[in-house]
Amino acid sequence: MKITDIRYGRAIAWFSAVLLVFLAATDALVVSQQRRALLGVQRHCAHNELELMGTLTREALLKKDYRTVEDFLVQWGGENADVLEIRAVMPNGFTLAQYKKESSVHHLFRTRSTVAHEGEHLADLEVVKDFTGVENSLDKLSSGLVAVSVVLVLLLGFFLWYTLSITAMRPLEKEISERKKAEERLQDALSLLSATLESTADGILVVDKKGVVEQYNQKFVKMWRIPQSVIAAADDAALLQFVRDQLREPEAFLEKVGKLYAAPELESSDSLEFRDGRIFERYSQPHWINGVIRGRVWSFRDVTEKKKLETMLLQSEKLSAVGQLAAGVAHEINNPLGVILGFAQCALKKSGNTPELELPLKSIEREAVRCKELVQNLLVYSRSSNKNEREHIDPVPGIQAALSMISARAKTQRVELLTDFQSSPLKIKVNKGQLQQVILNLCNNAMDAMPGGGNLTVKTSPASRGGGAFLRVDVADTGHGIPDNVKSRLFEPFFTTKEVGKGTGLGLALAREILENHKGMIEVESSAGKGAMFSVYLPVSGEPPANVV
Repeated sequence: MKITDIRYGRAIAWFSAVLLVFLAATDALVVSQQRRALLGVQRHCAHNELELMGTLTREALLKKDYRTVEDFLVQWGGENADVLEIRAVMPNGFTLAQYKKESSVHHLFRTRSTVAHEGEHLADLEVVKDFTGVENSLDKLSSGLVAVSVVLVLLLGFFLWYTLSITAMRPLEKEISERKKAEERLQDALSLLSATLESTADGILVVDKKGVVEQYNQKFVKMWRIPQSVIAAADDAALLQFVRDQLREPEAFLEKVGKLYAAPELESSDSLEFRDGRIFERYSQPHWINGVIRGRVWSFRDVTEKKKLETMLLQSEKLSAVGQLAAGVAHEINNPLGVILGFAQCALKKSGNTPELELPLKSIEREAVRCKELVQNLLVYSRSSNKNEREHIDPVPGIQAALSMISARAKTQRVELLTDFQSSPLKIKVNKGQLQQVILNLCNNAMDAMPGGGNLTVKTSPASRGGGAFLRVDVADTGHGIPDNVKSRLFEPFFTTKEVGKGTGLGLALAREILENHKGMIEVESSAGKGAMFSVYLPVSGEPPANVV
């Protein structure tokens, strides 16, 4: 059933009810008038009959022949079925003659007439007649009028409904149907807008010109960590008061917001730095509706990871530049080292077996060779190569070359380097430079944890992970260990527990990235005061190892 049917059906029902009441009142009036008219007719007829009876009984009354009067009344009452009682009453109230029928009729009609002769009051004639027939006729008339009224009201109601449905209801139904379709389209558009707003990666906040929050998405609430009680208040001032304590420079933030609210037509973009290290890009522009500014739209984008990656890239470029510089310096050092080693070996041959010269010359030769090997390892490590270029190698020579680069620092810090390499070489497919970078990062961190000296152990062994064969490289130290609250954040970029200027927080993050690119992994075992052990897992390849340069 349509809403218009209900609405106009009710109107027609009310109209029909009022009309029916009006017709019922009219019927009652008509019946009342008919009853009054019939009662008048009956009175007139009864009076005429009594006049006739008086004429017929006057002579008997004059003769005081009361028997004749009584016989006449009985005869008259017996011949007229509607006469229930008739009697002749003397002027003194004495009933002279009477005829009466037994009846339970409730509708009675009573009338009276005087019989006189030349001014003498002879008697009064009273008659009581049955009025039931007339009442039944009136009831039938009333029922007929009610039935006609009901039929008339029904016909009129149907006519009105049909007329309204043709002339008014159908156009109105069409209008309502079109309005409902428009509302459905509007609801679909709002649902699409809401879904789009919630699916965006940015936090969105829309406020009107008075600072009342009109719209926001859950990303905004999550990014700013706003409790439901604050966001439910829909008050921009309350939001500003809540978020200001999270920022490093809250006053500058509020000043910029105030300037934008004071100039609604301005557009703006800047960055917000949080006390916990997060960085948001903020965009703000006026909210236009039909060419009129209704408020302001704020958009926030979390660029913390992006900034970290940019910093990592910058640091990587710096390291690449340092590597290139180191390669150039190594080349320059390599030439004089060759001269020193050559002259030392020549002088050693010409000295014969002179003890005074042999010992210092051999020392010069040994240290020159060690310096030459160190320079050679530095050249290998700093050589610019494609990161995706990998070889099937025995990793032990590469690990030994990386350890030779930190041996001098180890001696200076009184750290003893201990190695335990397996006798049967395992072959892995790896980028040699990146493998050495992982080992160097782990070893440098281990020596940082032992400023007063200790043992640094590097060990290789076969391992099985998830049904696959892996090479395991353990780098263990006897330092101060890693607390549990720090262990969960070890591999986060830029996270460091070192003093400012002594660490970038990128070493372990880069190490894990390199290992994941090689389909490997890294694990850590440590507790405060008991040292730490980092375990590197690299998948074993199936080709014979190549020589390590």
